[in-house]
Amino acid sequence: MGNETTWKRLLNYEMSGVPLYLYVPMAVIVVLAMATGSLGTDMLSTMGMLFVIGIFFMWLGKKLPIWNKWIGGGSMMAIMFPSFMVYMGWLPETYVESATVFYDGVSFLDVYLGLLMVGGLLSVDRDTLLKTLKRCGPVFVGTILIGGLFGLGAGMLVGMTPGDILSYYVLPNLGGGNGAGAVPMSEIFERSAQPSGRDSAFLDR
Repeated sequence: MGNETTWKRLLNYEMSGVPLYLYVPMAVIVVLAMATGSLGTDMLSTMGMLFVIGIFFMWLGKKLPIWNKWIGGGSMMAIMFPSFMVYMGWLPETYVESATVFYDGVSFLDVYLGLLMVGGLLSVDRDTLLKTLKRCGPVFVGTILIGGLFGLGAGMLVGMTPGDILSYYVLPNLGGGNGAGAVPMSEIFERSAQPSGRDSAFLDR
């Protein structure tokens, strides 16, 4: 009876929404393929590698005490530890390069965010969306303005310039944090930077 219950738990157990009986075989295949150098660098292989790594560290970050409550949980673990693995050279350079191309060259993050936002808007009933905008629109605008003012005030108290506060803290956070804020905005800074190399040169200091 006890063994049967254990098997049922294993079959029903999920790692970040993925059933364990699906994740483990896929992870074994991907890890062995990476170790032997037989994993491809095409889009499908790269997505499989990122899926395996991301799911594991997302699950680990949610389970680790202290980390899951105070340091950012699964999302932060999935961002920080793979970066640390690259820094330490624990991942083959070939697959690091394929992941870089996948994000920077193919711009998968931009495509994903676009599909996510457009899909979310299209899935909402039109009348409901309009009613929500009428009621919540002023609240959204007010929140952005007040949040920006508080951010400027706090930054200026510690001696930062308005340009640095807006470009490095206020706008990325109001834009959605990492994927929808900090990453695309850093790309905008890079493209619009002056020869002096200042990332926030497009803002009048």
